Amino acid sequence: MPIIKSAIKRVRQSQKHQARNVIAKKAINAKVKLLVATIDKKDKAKVTAAFKAAVSEIDRAVKKKILHKNTAARKKSRLARLASGLIEKGTAKRKPKKTAAKTRVSKSPKAKSSAKKK
Repeated sequence: MPIIKSAIKRVRQSQKHQARNVIAKKAINAKVKLLVATIDKKDKAKVTAAFKAAVSEIDRAVKKKILHKNTAARKKSRLARLASGLIEKGTAKRKPKKTAAKTRVSKSPKAKSSAKKK
């Protein structure tokens, strides 16, 4: 625990800010879960309403400087793709991972000379 008066105040402030941030992030996660649940039911009217609510909650967090604007844009973009039906729940269109590295053929002078002799 700090001894200096300003440091004590700073600890109090950071605890209040942390509590506020946790509440806002939980609200965002709740709205996103609601959106995913409505997407599973395939009701377009409810999906639209849930999407607007989730985006509104994200924008509110940006306004309060809880989320960075690029983070919010990324989240909104992913939600929009999910809501539009371009990707199924739980599967994202990603490039497949490269499992095996390509083997390179050596281009040394020895390899060329041995190939010519044969």
